Amino acid sequence: MKAIKLLLFLLSGFAALSVNAQNLTVKGTITDGASGDPVPFASVVVKGTGAWTTSDADGRFAVESPANGVLSVESLGYIAAEIAVDGRSTVDVTLYPDLDQLSEAVVIGYGVQQKKLLTGSTIQVKGDELAKLNTTSALGALQSQSPGVSITQNSGQPGRGYKVNIRGIGTIGDSEPLYVIDGVAGGDINALNPNDIESVDILKDAASAAIYGARAANGVVLVTTKQGKEGRVIVSYDGFYGAQYIAKMPDMVNAKEYMQLYNLARTNSGLSPVDFSTKLPASLYQSVTNGSWAGTNWVEEMYNKGAMTQNHSVNVAGGTADHKFSMGLSYTGQNGVLGWNKIEPMNAQYRRYTFRMNSDNVVIKRNNLDILKVGETLNYSFGQNSGIAEGDIYDSSLHDAIGKAGPSSTMPSTRSAWTTTTAAATSRSSTRCTPACTPSSSRSRTSASRASSATACPRARTAATR
Repeated sequence: MKAIKLLLFLLSGFAALSVNAQNLTVKGTITDGASGDPVPFASVVVKGTGAWTTSDADGRFAVESPANGVLSVESLGYIAAEIAVDGRSTVDVTLYPDLDQLSEAVVIGYGVQQKKLLTGSTIQVKGDELAKLNTTSALGALQSQSPGVSITQNSGQPGRGYKVNIRGIGTIGDSEPLYVIDGVAGGDINALNPNDIESVDILKDAASAAIYGARAANGVVLVTTKQGKEGRVIVSYDGFYGAQYIAKMPDMVNAKEYMQLYNLARTNSGLSPVDFSTKLPASLYQSVTNGSWAGTNWVEEMYNKGAMTQNHSVNVAGGTADHKFSMGLSYTGQNGVLGWNKIEPMNAQYRRYTFRMNSDNVVIKRNNLDILKVGETLNYSFGQNSGIAEGDIYDSSLHDAIGKAGPSSTMPSTRSAWTTTTAAATSRSSTRCTPACTPSSSRSRTSASRASSATACPRARTAATR
Protein backbone atom coordinates (compact mmCIF):
# COMPACT_ATOMS: atom_id res chain seq x y z
CA MET A 1 0.00 0.00 0.00
CA LYS A 2 2.81 2.41 0.88
CA ALA A 3 4.49 1.65 -2.44
CA ILE A 4 1.30 2.49 -4.34
CA LYS A 5 0.90 5.80 -2.46
CA LEU A 6 4.52 6.70 -3.17
CA LEU A 7 4.06 5.92 -6.86
CA LEU A 8 0.93 8.08 -7.05
CA PHE A 9 2.72 10.94 -5.31
CA LEU A 10 5.61 10.80 -7.78
CA LEU A 11 3.25 10.66 -10.75
CA SER A 12 1.31 13.71 -9.52
CA GLY A 13 4.56 15.59 -9.04
CA PHE A 14 5.70 14.76 -12.58
CA ALA A 15 2.29 15.85 -13.92
CA ALA A 16 2.54 19.17 -12.10
CA LEU A 17 6.05 19.70 -13.44
CA SER A 18 4.91 18.96 -16.99
CA VAL A 19 2.00 21.41 -16.69
CA ASN A 20 4.25 24.13 -15.29
CA ALA A 21 6.75 23.45 -18.04
CA GLN A 22 4.10 24.28 -20.64
CA ASN A 23 3.63 27.85 -19.30
CA LEU A 24 6.31 30.48 -19.10
CA THR A 25 6.61 34.12 -18.16
CA VAL A 26 6.98 36.20 -21.30
CA LYS A 27 8.64 39.59 -20.89
CA GLY A 28 9.31 42.27 -23.44
CA THR A 29 9.15 45.91 -24.49
CA ILE A 30 6.66 47.62 -26.78
CA THR A 31 8.09 50.40 -28.94
CA ASP A 32 6.84 52.83 -31.57
CA GLY A 33 7.95 51.69 -35.03
CA ALA A 34 8.18 55.28 -36.31
CA SER A 35 9.99 57.05 -33.46
CA GLY A 36 11.45 54.17 -31.45
CA ASP A 37 9.88 55.52 -28.25
CA PRO A 38 8.28 53.12 -25.78
CA VAL A 39 4.48 52.70 -25.98
CA PRO A 40 3.00 52.93 -22.48
CA PHE A 41 -0.27 51.40 -21.32
CA ALA A 42 -0.64 49.11 -24.33
CA SER A 43 -2.92 46.09 -23.90
CA VAL A 44 -1.26 42.65 -24.08
CA VAL A 45 -3.66 39.69 -24.24
CA VAL A 46 -2.76 36.00 -24.51
CA LYS A 47 -5.25 34.69 -27.06
CA GLY A 48 -7.34 31.75 -25.95
CA THR A 49 -6.64 32.32 -22.26
CA GLY A 50 -7.73 34.79 -19.63
CA ALA A 51 -4.21 36.16 -19.16
CA TRP A 52 -3.62 39.81 -19.96
CA THR A 53 -1.58 42.80 -18.83
CA THR A 54 -0.65 46.33 -19.85
CA SER A 55 2.74 47.87 -20.50
CA ASP A 56 4.20 50.31 -17.96
CA ALA A 57 5.38 53.86 -18.60
CA ASP A 58 8.58 52.49 -20.19
CA GLY A 59 6.70 50.10 -22.48
CA ARG A 60 7.74 46.97 -20.53
CA PHE A 61 5.35 44.08 -19.84
CA ALA A 62 5.30 40.58 -18.36
CA VAL A 63 2.57 37.97 -18.75
CA GLU A 64 2.08 34.21 -18.26
CA SER A 65 1.64 32.41 -21.58
CA PRO A 66 1.77 28.88 -22.98
CA ALA A 67 4.90 28.06 -24.92
CA ASN A 68 2.87 27.99 -28.14
CA GLY A 69 0.69 30.99 -27.21
CA VAL A 70 -0.05 34.09 -29.29
CA LEU A 71 0.17 37.63 -27.89
CA SER A 72 -2.33 40.23 -29.14
CA VAL A 73 -1.01 43.76 -28.57
CA GLU A 74 -3.17 46.85 -29.05
CA SER A 75 -2.89 50.54 -28.28
CA LEU A 76 -4.96 53.57 -29.27
CA GLY A 77 -3.64 55.13 -32.46
CA TYR A 78 -1.60 52.06 -33.47
CA ILE A 79 -2.20 49.08 -35.72
CA ALA A 80 -2.84 45.98 -33.61
CA ALA A 81 -0.19 43.25 -33.78
CA GLU A 82 -0.18 39.51 -33.03
CA ILE A 83 3.10 37.76 -32.15
CA ALA A 84 3.67 34.02 -31.63
CA VAL A 85 5.59 33.15 -28.45
CA ASP A 86 7.26 30.01 -29.88
CA GLY A 87 8.72 29.08 -26.51
CA ARG A 88 10.57 32.37 -26.06
CA SER A 89 10.70 34.11 -22.69
CA THR A 90 11.50 37.51 -24.22
CA VAL A 91 9.30 38.96 -26.95
CA ASP A 92 9.77 42.55 -28.07
CA VAL A 93 6.88 44.14 -29.95
CA THR A 94 6.90 46.99 -32.44
CA LEU A 95 3.66 48.88 -33.11
CA TYR A 96 3.20 51.19 -36.07
CA PRO A 97 0.93 54.27 -36.04
CA ASP A 98 -2.47 53.89 -37.70
CA LEU A 99 -2.13 56.70 -40.22
CA ASP A 100 -5.59 56.12 -41.67
CA GLN A 101 -7.18 56.67 -38.27
CA LEU A 102 -5.17 59.81 -37.60
CA SER A 103 -6.02 61.22 -41.04
CA GLU A 104 -9.77 61.00 -40.54
CA ALA A 105 -11.55 64.30 -41.05
CA VAL A 106 -13.21 65.79 -37.98
CA VAL A 107 -15.79 68.56 -38.31
CA ILE A 108 -15.16 71.48 -35.97
CA GLY A 109 -16.63 74.95 -35.68
CA TYR A 110 -14.19 76.50 -38.13
CA GLY A 111 -14.40 73.77 -40.77
CA VAL A 112 -12.84 70.32 -41.20
CA GLN A 113 -9.54 69.27 -39.63
CA GLN A 114 -7.52 66.08 -39.52
CA LYS A 115 -7.81 64.18 -36.25
CA LYS A 116 -4.02 64.11 -35.73
CA LEU A 117 -3.92 67.93 -35.86
CA LEU A 118 -6.90 68.42 -33.57
CA THR A 119 -6.15 69.64 -30.04
CA GLY A 120 -9.68 70.38 -28.82
CA SER A 121 -11.99 68.04 -26.92
CA THR A 122 -14.31 66.45 -29.50
CA ILE A 123 -16.17 63.23 -30.12
CA GLN A 124 -16.93 61.90 -33.59
CA VAL A 125 -19.46 59.18 -34.28
CA LYS A 126 -19.89 57.80 -37.80
CA GLY A 127 -23.36 57.44 -39.26
CA ASP A 128 -22.77 53.74 -39.93
CA GLU A 129 -22.28 53.17 -36.20
CA LEU A 130 -25.59 54.88 -35.47
CA ALA A 131 -27.46 52.85 -38.08
CA LYS A 132 -26.20 49.55 -36.63
CA LEU A 133 -27.98 50.20 -33.32
CA ASN A 134 -31.47 50.13 -34.90
CA THR A 135 -33.00 53.05 -33.02
CA THR A 136 -35.74 55.45 -34.06
CA SER A 137 -33.78 58.51 -32.85
CA ALA A 138 -30.24 59.69 -33.51
CA LEU A 139 -29.80 60.76 -29.88
CA GLY A 140 -30.95 57.34 -28.73
CA ALA A 141 -28.13 55.79 -30.75
CA LEU A 142 -25.61 58.32 -29.41
CA GLN A 143 -26.25 57.22 -25.82
CA SER A 144 -23.72 54.39 -26.06
CA GLN A 145 -21.34 56.13 -28.47
CA SER A 146 -20.46 59.41 -26.76
CA PRO A 147 -18.35 59.16 -23.58
CA GLY A 148 -18.56 62.17 -21.32
CA VAL A 149 -21.97 63.19 -22.65
CA SER A 150 -25.11 62.51 -20.61
CA ILE A 151 -28.11 61.62 -22.79
CA THR A 152 -31.38 60.65 -21.11
CA GLN A 153 -34.84 60.29 -22.59
CA ASN A 154 -37.46 62.67 -21.25
CA SER A 155 -40.00 59.85 -20.89
CA GLY A 156 -40.79 56.40 -22.20
CA GLN A 157 -43.50 57.82 -24.46
CA PRO A 158 -42.90 57.06 -28.18
CA GLY A 159 -41.44 60.04 -29.99
CA ARG A 160 -40.36 61.93 -26.89
CA GLY A 161 -37.09 63.87 -27.04
CA TYR A 162 -33.86 63.52 -25.08
CA LYS A 163 -32.05 65.62 -22.51
CA VAL A 164 -28.40 66.16 -23.51
CA ASN A 165 -25.84 67.43 -21.03
CA ILE A 166 -22.24 68.23 -22.06
CA ARG A 167 -19.74 69.22 -19.35
CA GLY A 168 -22.53 69.82 -16.86
CA ILE A 169 -25.02 72.67 -16.76
CA GLY A 170 -23.40 75.97 -17.75
CA THR A 171 -26.41 78.25 -17.41
CA ILE A 172 -29.47 78.83 -15.25
CA GLY A 173 -31.57 78.87 -18.40
CA ASP A 174 -31.75 76.28 -21.16
CA SER A 175 -28.94 73.76 -20.71
CA GLU A 176 -29.39 72.12 -24.12
CA PRO A 177 -26.37 72.17 -26.47
CA LEU A 178 -26.46 74.02 -29.76
CA TYR A 179 -27.36 71.77 -32.71
CA VAL A 180 -25.87 72.64 -36.09
CA ILE A 181 -27.21 70.53 -38.97
CA ASP A 182 -25.35 70.88 -42.26
CA GLY A 183 -24.04 74.27 -41.19
CA VAL A 184 -27.42 75.64 -40.08
CA ALA A 185 -27.56 76.42 -36.37
CA GLY A 186 -30.68 75.71 -34.36
CA GLY A 187 -31.88 72.57 -36.12
CA ASP A 188 -33.83 69.72 -34.53
CA ILE A 189 -31.83 66.51 -34.43
CA ASN A 190 -34.94 64.55 -33.39
CA ALA A 191 -36.41 65.25 -36.83
CA LEU A 192 -33.58 63.38 -38.56
CA ASN A 193 -33.58 59.71 -39.37
CA PRO A 194 -30.41 57.98 -38.07
CA ASN A 195 -29.82 56.44 -41.51
CA ASP A 196 -29.59 59.93 -43.09
CA ILE A 197 -26.63 60.96 -40.92
CA GLU A 198 -23.07 60.82 -42.25
CA SER A 199 -21.39 61.79 -38.97
CA VAL A 200 -22.01 63.49 -35.63
CA ASP A 201 -19.28 65.61 -34.03
CA ILE A 202 -19.69 66.80 -30.44
CA LEU A 203 -17.59 69.83 -29.48
CA LYS A 204 -17.07 69.67 -25.73
CA ASP A 205 -14.53 72.39 -24.94
CA ALA A 206 -14.71 76.16 -25.29
CA ALA A 207 -11.93 76.32 -27.88
CA SER A 208 -13.73 74.05 -30.34
CA ALA A 209 -17.05 75.86 -30.00
CA ALA A 210 -15.74 79.43 -29.76
CA ILE A 211 -17.06 80.43 -33.18
CA TYR A 212 -20.66 80.07 -31.99
CA GLY A 213 -20.26 82.42 -29.04
CA ALA A 214 -22.63 82.38 -26.07
CA ARG A 215 -24.98 79.91 -27.79
CA ALA A 216 -22.28 77.25 -27.40
CA ALA A 217 -22.06 77.62 -23.62
CA ASN A 218 -23.43 74.10 -23.22
CA GLY A 219 -21.48 72.54 -26.10
CA VAL A 220 -22.16 72.07 -29.78
CA VAL A 221 -23.46 69.04 -31.69
CA LEU A 222 -22.52 69.18 -35.39
CA VAL A 223 -24.55 66.89 -37.63
CA THR A 224 -23.55 66.17 -41.22
CA THR A 225 -26.12 64.39 -43.37
CA LYS A 226 -25.15 62.09 -46.21
CA GLN A 227 -23.65 63.85 -49.22
CA GLY A 228 -23.39 62.89 -52.86
CA LYS A 229 -20.24 61.19 -54.14
CA GLU A 230 -18.69 60.91 -57.54
CA GLY A 231 -19.51 57.65 -59.26
CA ARG A 232 -22.41 55.61 -60.48
CA VAL A 233 -25.82 56.02 -58.92
CA ILE A 234 -26.26 53.76 -55.88
CA VAL A 235 -29.64 52.94 -54.38
CA SER A 236 -29.53 51.57 -50.84
CA TYR A 237 -32.17 50.45 -48.35
CA ASP A 238 -31.87 50.03 -44.61
CA GLY A 239 -34.64 48.98 -42.27
CA PHE A 240 -35.68 46.97 -39.25
CA TYR A 241 -38.84 45.76 -37.56
CA GLY A 242 -39.02 44.79 -33.92
CA ALA A 243 -41.30 44.10 -30.97
CA GLN A 244 -41.15 45.71 -27.52
CA TYR A 245 -41.90 44.09 -24.17
CA ILE A 246 -41.78 45.23 -20.54
CA ALA A 247 -38.97 43.46 -18.68
CA LYS A 248 -40.80 43.36 -15.33
CA MET A 249 -44.43 44.23 -14.62
CA PRO A 250 -45.37 45.76 -11.25
CA ASP A 251 -46.90 43.42 -8.68
CA MET A 252 -50.50 44.56 -8.07
CA VAL A 253 -52.74 43.77 -5.11
CA ASN A 254 -56.05 42.03 -5.80
CA ALA A 255 -59.49 43.36 -4.88
CA LYS A 256 -59.55 41.67 -1.45
CA GLU A 257 -56.09 42.96 -0.54
CA TYR A 258 -57.07 46.43 -1.68
CA MET A 259 -60.12 46.49 0.59
CA GLN A 260 -57.92 45.50 3.51
CA LEU A 261 -55.34 48.18 2.74
CA TYR A 262 -58.06 50.76 2.17
CA ASN A 263 -59.57 50.16 5.61
CA LEU A 264 -56.13 50.09 7.20
CA ALA A 265 -55.41 53.55 5.74
CA ARG A 266 -58.73 54.84 7.07
CA THR A 267 -58.03 53.41 10.51
CA ASN A 268 -54.58 55.01 10.60
CA SER A 269 -56.22 58.32 9.66
CA GLY A 270 -58.69 58.07 12.54
CA LEU A 271 -61.65 57.17 10.32
CA SER A 272 -63.97 54.24 10.66
CA PRO A 273 -63.49 51.30 8.27
CA VAL A 274 -65.86 50.87 5.33
CA ASP A 275 -68.30 47.97 5.45
CA PHE A 276 -67.89 46.76 1.89
CA SER A 277 -70.67 44.19 2.28
CA THR A 278 -73.12 47.10 2.21
CA LYS A 279 -71.40 48.85 -0.70
CA LEU A 280 -71.17 45.92 -3.12
CA PRO A 281 -73.73 43.46 -4.44
CA ALA A 282 -73.77 40.29 -2.36
CA SER A 283 -72.54 38.08 -5.20
CA LEU A 284 -69.67 40.46 -6.03
CA TYR A 285 -68.65 40.84 -2.38
CA GLN A 286 -68.64 37.07 -1.94
CA SER A 287 -66.52 36.62 -5.07
CA VAL A 288 -64.01 39.12 -3.75
CA THR A 289 -63.77 37.69 -0.23
CA ASN A 290 -63.46 34.06 -1.32
CA GLY A 291 -60.84 34.98 -3.94
CA SER A 292 -62.77 33.75 -6.98
CA TRP A 293 -62.58 37.24 -8.49
CA ALA A 294 -59.33 39.18 -8.07
CA GLY A 295 -60.45 42.43 -9.69
CA THR A 296 -59.08 44.16 -12.77
CA ASN A 297 -55.35 44.64 -13.26
CA TRP A 298 -55.43 47.90 -15.22
CA VAL A 299 -51.68 47.91 -15.84
CA GLU A 300 -52.04 44.56 -17.56
CA GLU A 301 -54.99 45.92 -19.52
CA MET A 302 -52.90 48.89 -20.66
CA TYR A 303 -49.97 46.66 -21.60
CA ASN A 304 -49.51 46.49 -25.36
CA LYS A 305 -47.52 43.28 -25.67
CA GLY A 306 -45.17 43.13 -28.61
CA ALA A 307 -45.57 46.81 -29.40
CA MET A 308 -44.24 47.47 -32.88
CA THR A 309 -41.14 49.53 -33.64
CA GLN A 310 -39.80 49.93 -37.17
CA ASN A 311 -37.66 52.15 -39.35
CA HIS A 312 -37.24 52.09 -43.13
CA SER A 313 -35.11 54.35 -45.29
CA VAL A 314 -34.10 54.52 -48.94
CA ASN A 315 -31.09 56.51 -50.10
CA VAL A 316 -30.06 57.40 -53.65
CA ALA A 317 -26.63 58.93 -54.24
CA GLY A 318 -24.25 59.48 -57.13
CA GLY A 319 -23.02 62.04 -59.62
CA THR A 320 -20.02 63.26 -61.56
CA ALA A 321 -17.03 65.39 -60.68
CA ASP A 322 -19.08 68.57 -61.18
CA HIS A 323 -22.55 67.42 -60.15
CA LYS A 324 -23.22 65.32 -57.06
CA PHE A 325 -26.44 64.55 -55.25
CA SER A 326 -27.84 62.50 -52.38
CA MET A 327 -31.51 61.95 -51.69
CA GLY A 328 -33.21 60.04 -48.89
CA LEU A 329 -36.74 59.07 -47.91
CA SER A 330 -37.61 57.39 -44.62
CA TYR A 331 -40.49 56.24 -42.43
CA THR A 332 -40.35 55.62 -38.68
CA GLY A 333 -43.10 54.05 -36.58
CA GLN A 334 -43.27 53.09 -32.93
CA ASN A 335 -46.13 52.02 -30.68
CA GLY A 336 -46.04 52.46 -26.93
CA VAL A 337 -45.89 49.46 -24.61
CA LEU A 338 -48.52 51.16 -22.46
CA GLY A 339 -51.63 52.28 -24.33
CA TRP A 340 -54.99 51.10 -25.55
CA ASN A 341 -54.02 49.48 -28.81
CA LYS A 342 -57.60 48.34 -29.42
CA ILE A 343 -58.91 51.89 -29.81
CA GLU A 344 -57.08 53.63 -32.65
CA PRO A 345 -57.58 57.30 -31.59
CA MET A 346 -56.24 56.49 -28.13
CA ASN A 347 -53.11 54.67 -29.22
CA ALA A 348 -49.74 55.63 -27.75
CA GLN A 349 -47.82 55.86 -30.99
CA TYR A 350 -45.30 57.85 -33.00
CA ARG A 351 -45.02 58.26 -36.76
CA ARG A 352 -42.37 60.24 -38.65
CA TYR A 353 -41.80 60.81 -42.36
CA THR A 354 -38.62 62.50 -43.58
CA PHE A 355 -37.25 63.64 -46.91
CA ARG A 356 -33.68 64.82 -47.50
CA MET A 357 -32.03 66.30 -50.60
CA ASN A 358 -28.38 67.40 -50.85
CA SER A 359 -26.63 68.47 -54.05
CA ASP A 360 -23.48 70.27 -55.19
CA ASN A 361 -23.16 71.64 -58.72
CA VAL A 362 -20.18 73.40 -60.29
CA VAL A 363 -21.65 76.08 -62.55
CA ILE A 364 -18.47 77.86 -63.70
CA LYS A 365 -15.09 76.17 -63.87
CA ARG A 366 -11.83 77.55 -65.26
CA ASN A 367 -8.46 75.79 -65.34
CA ASN A 368 -9.60 73.09 -62.96
CA LEU A 369 -10.73 75.73 -60.47
CA ASP A 370 -14.32 75.91 -59.25
CA ILE A 371 -15.30 79.54 -59.86
CA LEU A 372 -18.99 79.22 -58.96
CA LYS A 373 -20.58 76.34 -57.09
CA VAL A 374 -24.26 76.09 -56.23
CA GLY A 375 -25.70 73.56 -53.81
CA GLU A 376 -28.69 72.88 -51.65
CA THR A 377 -29.46 71.15 -48.38
CA LEU A 378 -33.10 70.30 -47.76
CA ASN A 379 -34.40 68.39 -44.75
CA TYR A 380 -38.16 67.94 -44.36
CA SER A 381 -39.81 66.06 -41.52
CA PHE A 382 -43.44 65.40 -40.65
CA GLY A 383 -44.30 63.72 -37.38
CA GLN A 384 -47.38 62.64 -35.46
CA ASN A 385 -47.46 61.36 -31.91
CA SER A 386 -50.07 60.61 -29.29
CA GLY A 387 -49.83 58.99 -25.91
CA ILE A 388 -51.19 58.44 -22.46
CA ALA A 389 -51.27 61.17 -19.83
CA GLU A 390 -47.92 61.39 -18.04
CA GLY A 391 -48.23 64.37 -15.70
CA ASP A 392 -48.32 64.44 -11.91
CA ILE A 393 -50.52 62.27 -9.67
CA TYR A 394 -53.62 64.17 -10.85
CA ASP A 395 -52.93 63.64 -14.52
CA SER A 396 -51.08 60.35 -15.03
CA SER A 397 -52.56 57.27 -16.66
CA LEU A 398 -50.03 54.94 -15.07
CA HIS A 399 -50.66 56.42 -11.62
CA ASP A 400 -54.40 55.90 -12.16
CA ALA A 401 -53.86 52.30 -13.24
CA ILE A 402 -51.61 51.46 -10.29
CA GLY A 403 -53.21 53.41 -7.47
CA LYS A 404 -56.72 54.46 -8.34
CA ALA A 405 -58.30 52.46 -11.13
CA GLY A 406 -58.58 49.37 -8.94
CA PRO A 407 -61.12 50.75 -6.46
CA SER A 408 -63.27 52.19 -9.23
CA SER A 409 -63.81 48.74 -10.68
CA THR A 410 -64.27 47.17 -7.27
CA MET A 411 -66.51 49.72 -5.53
CA PRO A 412 -68.47 51.78 -8.08
CA SER A 413 -70.93 53.12 -5.51
CA THR A 414 -68.26 54.61 -3.23
CA ARG A 415 -66.59 56.75 -5.87
CA SER A 416 -66.92 59.89 -3.76
CA ALA A 417 -64.56 58.42 -1.15
CA TRP A 418 -61.51 59.03 -3.34
CA THR A 419 -62.80 61.64 -5.81
CA THR A 420 -62.28 65.35 -5.25
CA THR A 421 -64.32 67.83 -7.28
CA THR A 422 -63.91 71.56 -6.99
CA ALA A 423 -65.58 74.37 -8.93
CA ALA A 424 -62.65 76.33 -10.30
CA ALA A 425 -61.93 77.93 -13.63
CA THR A 426 -58.62 76.08 -13.96
CA SER A 427 -59.74 72.63 -12.85
CA ARG A 428 -59.08 69.67 -15.13
CA SER A 429 -61.89 67.23 -15.58
CA SER A 430 -62.30 64.16 -17.70
CA THR A 431 -64.72 61.28 -17.99
CA ARG A 432 -62.90 57.97 -17.90
CA CYS A 433 -64.29 54.47 -18.03
CA THR A 434 -60.71 53.23 -18.08
CA PRO A 435 -57.37 54.73 -17.02
CA ALA A 436 -56.66 57.86 -19.03
CA CYS A 437 -55.14 56.74 -22.32
CA THR A 438 -56.30 59.67 -24.40
CA PRO A 439 -53.80 61.53 -26.55
CA SER A 440 -51.96 64.16 -24.56
CA SER A 441 -53.01 66.82 -27.05
CA SER A 442 -56.69 66.22 -26.29
CA ARG A 443 -56.57 67.41 -22.67
CA SER A 444 -59.01 70.24 -22.01
CA ARG A 445 -59.67 72.76 -19.25
CA THR A 446 -63.18 73.47 -18.05
CA SER A 447 -64.91 75.45 -15.33
CA ALA A 448 -67.45 72.73 -14.62
CA SER A 449 -67.22 71.30 -11.16
CA ARG A 450 -68.40 67.86 -12.15
CA ALA A 451 -68.03 66.21 -15.55
CA SER A 452 -68.63 62.54 -14.84
CA SER A 453 -71.73 60.39 -14.61
CA ALA A 454 -71.85 57.26 -12.52
CA THR A 455 -74.96 56.13 -14.40
CA ALA A 456 -73.47 56.35 -17.86
CA CYS A 457 -70.06 55.08 -16.77
CA PRO A 458 -69.91 53.15 -13.48
CA ARG A 459 -66.14 53.48 -13.22
CA ALA A 460 -65.92 57.09 -14.30
CA ARG A 461 -64.45 59.67 -11.97
CA THR A 462 -63.39 63.29 -12.11
CA ALA A 463 -59.69 64.01 -11.81
CA ALA A 464 -58.74 65.68 -8.54
CA THR A 465 -58.00 69.38 -8.77
CA ARG A 466 -54.66 70.77 -7.81
